[in-house]
Amino acid sequence: MQYLGLIAFLIILFYIGYPGKVKRLEKEVRKLKRSLKGDDTMSKLINDLKGYKCKISFNTIVSFLDDDKRVYEIIDVDDEWVKLDYKDKKGVDKKVIVRIETIDTIELVD
Repeated sequence: MQYLGLIAFLIILFYIGYPGKVKRLEKEVRKLKRSLKGDDTMSKLINDLKGYKCKISFNTIVSFLDDDKRVYEIIDVDDEWVKLDYKDKKGVDKKVIVRIETIDTIELVD
C-alpha cells in the first residue's frame, strides 16, 4: 500500500515541471515555423531599414490603414513585429505596430 502512495507521489513530482517544458517546446516550434516561412530573414532585412522612409504594402489591409500608398518610417523591428511611424490625413504623427507576416512589399522612398 505504501508503494502505491510513493509511486503516485513520484508521478506527481514528474508532472509538476511538465507545463514549463510544454511552453518551452511551443516556443521552439513557433521559432522553427517562423524560420521556415522566412519571417526570420525578413525581420533581419527590415532591421537594416530602421530609420528609413518606405512605402509599405500589406497583403491584408489592416483596419487602421486607409490606403496602401502611405509613407512609413521604420522605427523598430522585432522577430514578429514592426513599429512604424506615419502621418495621417491631418498631419498628426501616428505610431503603429504590425506583424511582419502582414507586410507584402517594401519600397524605399528618397
